[in-house]
Amino acid sequence: MKISSKNQNIAGVTPATLNTKSHKEAPMETPQPDKTGMHILLKLASLVVILAGIHAAADIIVQLLLALFFAIVLNPLVTWFIRRGVQRPVAITIVVVVMLIALTALVGVLAASFNEFISMLPKFNKELTRKLFKLQEMLPFLNLHMSPERMLQRMDSEKVVTFTTALMTGLSGAMASVLLLVMAVVFMLFEVRHIPYKMRFALMWAVLAFLLNYVPNIGAVISAVPPMGDASN
Repeated sequence: MKISSKNQNIAGVTPATLNTKSHKEAPMETPQPDKTGMHILLKLASLVVILAGIHAAADIIVQLLLALFFAIVLNPLVTWFIRRGVQRPVAITIVVVVMLIALTALVGVLAASFNEFISMLPKFNKELTRKLFKLQEMLPFLNLHMSPERMLQRMDSEKVVTFTTALMTGLSGAMASVLLLVMAVVFMLFEVRHIPYKMRFALMWAVLAFLLNYVPNIGAVISAVPPMGDASN
């Protein structure tokens, strides 16, 4: 050992020099960038996209959730009729008719309340006129250049068309919503017993739809064909 160390010292190579060379020859490790922030940003962006899609389809989602609620509530009645020997289509028809009768009764009660409110409008008009007169006497600095009666007439003439248009639009939208609701409830009541069987390959169809959506234009259409064929069996 002494001879070897002496030979190394003679050659000008010492252990410290060897260690220095080994450290210099070792590759430098580049620090890896922290990807945690990028993952968080991607998750937040995905959440924003999902929430925007839900907001855009809010009307349809609300209708479907309401239909699902009615289907869950009415399915025990359908099952009760079936246990007593009634065919499923007949049982669903009976339950849906009962639901429509209940909704019609509710609409009738609301219509009666609305008619009562309309009949009391003249009384409200007189009361509002009296309040405006009193306000004009208490606050003369307002300089109202129009009498309270004239103000009420102007308000009525300007708002009647807008109110009628909004009312008709609301009624048409309500009728369309009720029709969609009834159709969705009937469909769910017919299909509720087949859901466990038809959902057996749901995960596979979801993965297939995810992959095919990368195909432009026709990918989404192609991804919908296999699940529809499986559900129709």
